[in-house]
Amino acid sequence: MDVKGISKLASEKQENYILKDIRSFIRSWEKVSSETMYSLLVSYRKKYLNRELPIETYRELDSGMFRIKNYVAENVGNDLKGDIDISQNYMNYILPLIQILL
Repeated sequence: MDVKGISKLASEKQENYILKDIRSFIRSWEKVSSETMYSLLVSYRKKYLNRELPIETYRELDSGMFRIKNYVAENVGNDLKGDIDISQNYMNYILPLIQILL
């Protein structure tokens, strides 16, 4: 998948996480029923919002960093997973993807 609008470094850091998930949804969209697609997206959204996905999934696509309050960090431990601001990826990538695929 060719990714435009984000840095190469951020893209590389997310290759096996959120970008892999997006690729999977696009492939599924071509093959499964709309009901199945809806279920997949609802499940993913719930897991994302409940922070049940691998911590790397919450690295911002735009910067390639983790945002915690007013700070950015290259790496964070699972003990800080609940403090990561997950809104940037959610608002700019996950919600629009859901809207497009449904």
